[in-house]
This record gives sequence, C-alpha cells and structure tokens, in this order.
Amino acid sequence: MEDRQTKRNKRTIGIVVGILTAILCTACNGGTSADNLSVKVVTLQDEAETADFVYYDVYGNGKVRKTDEFKPDDSARFYAADIDCFSSNVVNGQVKNTLVNTILTEESGDVIEADEAMSSLMQLLADEIDHDIFSAIIIEDKGQYFAWVELNTNWSSPCELYQYNGEENTIEVIGKWDGVDLIGIWVA
Repeated sequence: MEDRQTKRNKRTIGIVVGILTAILCTACNGGTSADNLSVKVVTLQDEAETADFVYYDVYGNGKVRKTDEFKPDDSARFYAADIDCFSSNVVNGQVKNTLVNTILTEESGDVIEADEAMSSLMQLLADEIDHDIFSAIIIEDKGQYFAWVELNTNWSSPCELYQYNGEENTIEVIGKWDGVDLIGIWVA
C-alpha cells in the first residue's frame, strides 16, 4: 500500500506533466492568436457557381489555422484602394512599388482620401512588398488597421494579411492564403 507522500508525489508529477503537455500542444498549434484575430474567407470553386466559406484564427507567428464558424465583426470598416493607388516598375530585376495616391472607396461606394494612419499603411505596403500589387483593402476595426493585399505573380493568386503598428510605423505579414477573397474579420 502506498503511503501519503508517494501519492502526493504522483499527483504532483501528474499535474506537472499535464501543464507541460498543454504548453507543448499550444506551441505546436502556433501559439496564441495575434490580438485574437479571426478571418472569414471565401474560396471560389472552378467552373462552379458555389462558394465555400472558410474560417481561420491568425497567429502571431504568421500561421493560420482553420477554426469554427463565427460571425464577422460589424464594426470593421473596409476601404478598397483605388486601382491607380500603386504603380510598379522593375528596377534592377526587382519589382519596385510606388504609392501614387491615397484614394479609397468605402463599402457604401463613397470615395474618400485616406486618413494619416491609412496613408502611412499604404506607403509601407508600397515600400515593403516586392511583387506587383493587384489590389489592396484597408481594414479598420477597434482602432487597429490591417491590409488585405492581392499580389500579381502570374502563376497563382496569393493574398497576404498585414497588421499595421502605428506607434512604430511598421507592418507585419500575419497570414497568407492563395485564391481567396476576404469576407470579414473578428477582433477581440
């Protein structure tokens, strides 16, 4: 028969193993999500008129993982960049983007001039992206700014989600997809 100390030691070891397992599982799944951000995208089926909605959690390390269905945030505002906002040229074998203007179109169809944060975000997109920018959508939600950028690479339809840090005036790619359209986001 086991004494009390042996039972206590086994219970302590069990708790420690449980905690370590939980930590390892979290690390394997990509860590915690970037500011609790989730996105809803749609994939258009080839030669079909149906669309599949897919939901993802976005993690701080740039990984995305499918998640359960959620209702996108109604407070998120989407602004489409004018087709002529970005110009690209090939300089020394590299694509060089230039921000030409900061004209955006609201979901209502109203055309606006980007505010200071949006303009800075757009300038960073032009400076840091090394592919032709096919389209860009600026997203503002709960004081945070994101950009959904479709790139022109000829062979695929890559889409990248950037998060803007206004304090440091930086952008970071927080997710990548191929051949999808952004439908909505949810920020905790």
